[in-house]
Formats: sequence, C-alpha cells, structure tokens
Amino acid sequence: MNLIGKILVPLDGSEYSEKALNYAIGLSKKFSSEIILFHVVQSTAAVVTGPEVLGPSLLLDLRKRLEENGQNILSSAEAKAKEAGVKTSFEMDYGNPADKIVSMAREKNVDLVVIADRGLGSVARFFLGSVANQVSHHASCPVLIIKS
Repeated sequence: MNLIGKILVPLDGSEYSEKALNYAIGLSKKFSSEIILFHVVQSTAAVVTGPEVLGPSLLLDLRKRLEENGQNILSSAEAKAKEAGVKTSFEMDYGNPADKIVSMAREKNVDLVVIADRGLGSVARFFLGSVANQVSHHASCPVLIIKS
C-alpha cells in the first residue's frame, strides 16, 4: 500500500512555490507518487484594488494575461517534474486560492498537499491570513508547509 499516492502542489510562480515543487518531486520519487500541479487564477476583482474602474475590455485582457501566466507556470513545473521522472498532471481553476486548493484536494482525493508558506500575495496575506494557513486548517488531508 502506497501511503502517498497523490500529491497536490499549488503553484503561484513564486520562488517559494518552486521550493515546494522541488520538495514534492523528492517525495514523489521516494513514494512513487503522482504529482498534481495546480494553479488558481484569482478573479480580476481580487487583483485590481483601489478606486480605478476598468472597462470590460481591460478586464478581459487582464484575465487573459493571468490565464497565460498560469499556463506558463504549469508548463514549466510539468517539464521539471517529468525531467525528474515523476508522473504529473495539471489543473487550473479560478477563484479564491485557498478555497480552490481545499476543493481540488478533496475532488482529486489527494493524500498530501505540499504548499509554500508564502507566495506572491503579501497584501492579501496581511489582511486575510496566508493561503497555506487557510489550507492547513480546512483540507481533509495532511498538508506539508514548506518554510521559505
């Protein structure tokens, strides 16, 4: 019986999430686990703060750029994991990162979430608490938080 069959690795493109990916690759090789790479595109309303009002075309362009960035993050991580000989798949979703990570972990029936203790969202972390903290409190599986 494999104790760690599936590992979910949330990625935001930060050096910290890269560190979590490296750790997950090591675990995956040790336990012959599959890694599910996951990126959450935050809603454009969460990205745009302040009194500025953006028109629909600018919001669509911003969303498109965020999606392209997410695809690039996932493609790069997938190439790195495959180069290490690790079985991978990837998913992208839209919304609140902590909520989506918890949902994905449950939906994919993962055995472990490997997540960085910090990422790109320092302002949101200050007001809302870190994504890793929220995931660790709400996930239905163990969560390994990789310290920066």
